Amino acid sequence: MQAGRQAAPGSGVERRDARDIRDLIVFKLSRVATLNDRIGQRLISGYVNLSLREFRTLATIGYLGMATVSVLARESFLDAAQMSRIISVLIEKELVQRTGSPRRGGVLHLTEAGAAVLEKGLDFADHQNQRLVDGMPAEDVTKLLGLVDELLELAQKRYHEIQDETTGIVRALQAAQHSDAKARK
Repeated sequence: MQAGRQAAPGSGVERRDARDIRDLIVFKLSRVATLNDRIGQRLISGYVNLSLREFRTLATIGYLGMATVSVLARESFLDAAQMSRIISVLIEKELVQRTGSPRRGGVLHLTEAGAAVLEKGLDFADHQNQRLVDGMPAEDVTKLLGLVDELLELAQKRYHEIQDETTGIVRALQAAQHSDAKARK
């Protein structure tokens, strides 16, 4: 192998060492996502009168069928307070309805109006996705979607591993602090 190149751990695939942030796949994906978010925010908000996060939350409830705030927060990688604010807006706009105990958060589902807005927004988003990949051969788009799905699965797995690791570290630190406090008494 040439200098500056090595096999990616566990893959047997040769990769180039990053010497510039633009060489990192996560940076490239982040740029694509950021640009797409900016395009989406400008276009979707005028089309369905929702922010991009509100629309994505509506769409998430749509594919889940029904959900709690905590499930939506986990699914969207947002904290519960952020998700609660988004849900409040969607309820106020009568796009989402809460059933069950409000004290326990209740279960959220789309109203008829919410389902109609979601359908309109998904049609629009699908059109925008098509515009994004215009000029790419269909087989490349299919391959790209498969690779992105695979990468998402790997990233989610890693995210949960990190969550477990940091939870263990925090618990160990708390136990050590508790032990130190007891020893000082």
